[in-house]
Amino acid sequence: MAWRGDRLGPLLFTGLVLSAATVSHGLLAARSLAVISGASNARLPRGTFIVHAAYVQGIGVLGVVEGLLAMTINPGSGSQFGLAAAGPAIAGAVVAVAMILRAEGGSLAEKLLGLGFAAGLGILGSLVGFLASAIGDQDVSGAPIGWYLLLAVGAAAGTFALSESGARAVEAASHSENSEGGRIKLPTSSILFEGVSVTAVVAAIVVTLLF
Repeated sequence: MAWRGDRLGPLLFTGLVLSAATVSHGLLAARSLAVISGASNARLPRGTFIVHAAYVQGIGVLGVVEGLLAMTINPGSGSQFGLAAAGPAIAGAVVAVAMILRAEGGSLAEKLLGLGFAAGLGILGSLVGFLASAIGDQDVSGAPIGWYLLLAVGAAAGTFALSESGARAVEAASHSENSEGGRIKLPTSSILFEGVSVTAVVAAIVVTLLF
């Protein structure tokens, strides 16, 4: 079978975005666990962590949408490239799980919450890869793979920056004595980095739809 970049692009994009999301989540969780367990008012840092973890999870889910959309538009495309989606996603999940397990501090329930986020993204990547491998081949056309790689880099950069911003927000919340009714203040930087990642993923979806 001839090598077709248009078959590989969307699936590789999905795998790379999921890998970035899971590793970013591992970094966020590892930084946050000790802070949360040592905070005088754990409610705020725990809530801040959950919000940022959900943001990271959302980016990964959007990456899955891209892979599923590509298979829906071009049924049968990418059957020999299922590992491109599953491989990076599983590898990222393994790294994230290792970081969370090795993190100092945090209760068992808090670690299980972090592990659940990471494992969920890895499972989604495996599912996309399985579906791609299970569907038969046919000739399709699409955008060059370079476009997807460029957009994947943008999404990954925004996701890693979001995890760093989230970790700093958790640390800042741990020093707050005023709960203000339990309201969580989301840093402007977190919203900006989330926007960068979402824009990159949406752009990949648009590329798939147009080509």
